[in-house]
Amino acid sequence: MKILIIIPAYNEEKTIVSLVRSIQQHGWECLVINDCSTDSTPQVLEKEKIPFLNTGKNSGSAKAKQKGFAYARDHGYDAVISMDADGQHLPEYIPALAKGLEDYDYLIGSRFVNEERPWTARMAGSRLISAAIKEKTGFTVKDPTSGMCALRRSLFCELAEEKEIVAEADMLVYALLHGYRCREIPVRMAERKEGQSYFFKPSRAARFMYRVLKRIRTM
Repeated sequence: MKILIIIPAYNEEKTIVSLVRSIQQHGWECLVINDCSTDSTPQVLEKEKIPFLNTGKNSGSAKAKQKGFAYARDHGYDAVISMDADGQHLPEYIPALAKGLEDYDYLIGSRFVNEERPWTARMAGSRLISAAIKEKTGFTVKDPTSGMCALRRSLFCELAEEKEIVAEADMLVYALLHGYRCREIPVRMAERKEGQSYFFKPSRAARFMYRVLKRIRTM
């Protein structure tokens, strides 16, 4: 199976090279999607000769992934695995995701398969999204916002063309509503060492939640 590792990146100049090198040293092919970073991320990628594409405008992780899906479609890949550029997603779980694609079309690397989500504001949002997905599809998901996902070709080719995609959560709902086989698998994630989460501002997190929940309920 020909697999491409897709890494959306926004202002990750301090982490992106070490992540890519740790993936490449195990023989995996990588493509970084630079989502209009305002730091030196694109210059670092050029200097290190790391393959990357630019999005054209800052549109968020899901839209960046769609650009990666289109690239994988056009270059004959059988599957894609997406990872965040901040170093929280650990390359050691790539083989498990790749193996899982033998039986499933969409796999989610989940922190909470075998443990309870903490009661933080962000995890309250995660629970709301999980409830919306359960209501819409009947599928139980513990980590609906995880950016560590693996998709088979038929699914990522369809998602590359979906203009209304907002986030990983509605990608999952799309897959479920269209009959694709989906599953969460347990992974461990590291703590962010550099930069800030996209959701460090409560107002930004609230807008994201509204958009995701609205999208799920209208699909």
